[in-house]
Amino acid sequence: MDIVAKYEENILRGFFESYEINNSAIDSIVDDIKQRLYSLLDIWSNLEVRRAILTIGLEEAIYYEPLNASTEIKALVVVAIRNSEFENLVSTNEAAMKYGFQETPLPEKA
Repeated sequence: MDIVAKYEENILRGFFESYEINNSAIDSIVDDIKQRLYSLLDIWSNLEVRRAILTIGLEEAIYYEPLNASTEIKALVVVAIRNSEFENLVSTNEAAMKYGFQETPLPEKA
């Protein structure tokens, strides 16, 4: 099992299931994020390109867990999730309707 499959199995699916997101939406969102991760990993060995792409996720990444993960790995996840179907789902109630919800399934922060 590769690292992206492990991330899917150990993190992504459980996160979405905890918000009672239906399996069809989870499959669509997870497939989108996995495709983004694989695309980023395809260029990983090109340090110059990798740094350029990850720069947009660095500021946000420093605040994420796990705290012992490298900032570069956290930035990879930020970049993969940014503008993904997951962000579409939680962006507005109207966008959530595409996935069968009346409103976004994630509560707003107080």
